[in-house]
Amino acid sequence: MNPFTFKLRTHVHYGPGTRHQLADLLKQRGFTRVGMVIDQALPELPMYQAWLEALRDQLDALHLLVYDQPFEPTYGYLDQVKDFFREREVDVLVGVGGGSVMDTTKGLAVLTTNPVERAVELRGFPTGIHPPVPVVMVPTVSGTGSEVTYFAVFTDEDENRKFGINTEANFPVFALLDPELATTAPRQASFSSALDGLVHALESFMSVRHTPFTRPWSMAAVGHLTRGLRGLQSDLRDLTARGELMHGSYLAGAALMNASAGPAGALSYPLGVFYHIPHGLAGAFFLQHILPYNLKRGYTDFADLAPYVLPEPWPVDRAERAAAVVDALQALIREAGIPKRLRAWDIPQEDLGRIADHAIAYLWPAFEMNPVPMSQQDARDWLASLW
Repeated sequence: MNPFTFKLRTHVHYGPGTRHQLADLLKQRGFTRVGMVIDQALPELPMYQAWLEALRDQLDALHLLVYDQPFEPTYGYLDQVKDFFREREVDVLVGVGGGSVMDTTKGLAVLTTNPVERAVELRGFPTGIHPPVPVVMVPTVSGTGSEVTYFAVFTDEDENRKFGINTEANFPVFALLDPELATTAPRQASFSSALDGLVHALESFMSVRHTPFTRPWSMAAVGHLTRGLRGLQSDLRDLTARGELMHGSYLAGAALMNASAGPAGALSYPLGVFYHIPHGLAGAFFLQHILPYNLKRGYTDFADLAPYVLPEPWPVDRAERAAAVVDALQALIREAGIPKRLRAWDIPQEDLGRIADHAIAYLWPAFEMNPVPMSQQDARDWLASLW
C-alpha cells in the first residue's frame, strides 16, 4: 500500500433538532461573544426565528451578519463586511446557510484577525498569517461539504477567476447537521447543493489520488446522495431524504478534500464566473458527460458502486455493471433538471473557446486527476461536443 495522508478535524453532531445544542456546545469551548453569518432568507422563517430568539437568551452576545448576495461570494463583498466582526470583538464565528454563507464565514474568520486593505491580498493559500477566529458550521442545504473542509472559495471579479482564502487553521471546530433546518430550502437550492455533493463523491471516487481511506467515504457518499436526491423528487420536506443528503455531503466533502477534484467540478468555475450558473448545477452538467467519457475508454470502477446506486439483481459482467451504474447516475442528474447541452443555458457556441482557455490555463491540475488521461486538445474536443 502506498503512503497517504487523510485529514479530518471537525467534530460532527448529527440529528433532527441538534441546532438546539449550539449554545451549550459553544459555552463548553469557552466561546461567549458569538458572530453569525446567516443567509438572508432564514431569519424570516418561523423555525429560525424561534431558534435565534432562544440563542439570544442563551448567549452573552450574538452578532448577526445577513448574507444578502445574489450569487456566490466575491472578494469585493468581503471588503464590504470585513470589519464587522472585528469591531464587535467576537471570539467565534458561526455560519448558518449554504456553501456561500459557510465560505464567507471562513473568509471573515481570517480577515477578522488579519486586517488588510483588500481581501484579495489573502487569496489562495496565505502564509505567515495570524490564526483565524474559530469557526462553527450549521449547513441548511446539503452538498457543498464546506462544513468539514478548510477551503473557502471567492471570485476575483477583476480577473474573472475563482480562488479562495484557504488555511488549515480554518477547519471548523464542529458542525451541526440538523436535517430539520434543510426542510425549508427551496427546490433549486436543494438540488443544486445535493448535486454538488454528488460531483464531490464521484470525482473523489474516480480521482487518481484516491486512497484506501477516501474510497469507502466516496462510495458511501454516493449511496446517501442518490437516495436523498430520489427522496427529494417526491417531497422537498422529506426528513429522511434531508438526512441522507447531510450524511452524503459530509462524507463527500471529506473524501474530496483528501483525494482532489476532477474536471466536472473545475469546469463549473467558468460557468459560475461568466454566466452565474449555480456551482452545483454546472458541476452536475459536466459530471453527466465525464462519466460516459471515462466508461467508453475502459474505466470500469463504476461497477463497484452498484450496491449504492442500483437495485438488485445487478449485471454479472463488470463492464455491463459499470455501464448500468453510469446510466442510473445520468438519469438521476437529468431528473433533477440538468440539461444535456450547454446551449440550453444560452451559452453561445463561440464562447466555448473562452471556457476551454480558462479551464486549461487555470484549472488543468483538476483534469490530471481524471482516471482516463486527457490531453488539452482532448479537453477542447470534449467540451465542444457538449454544446
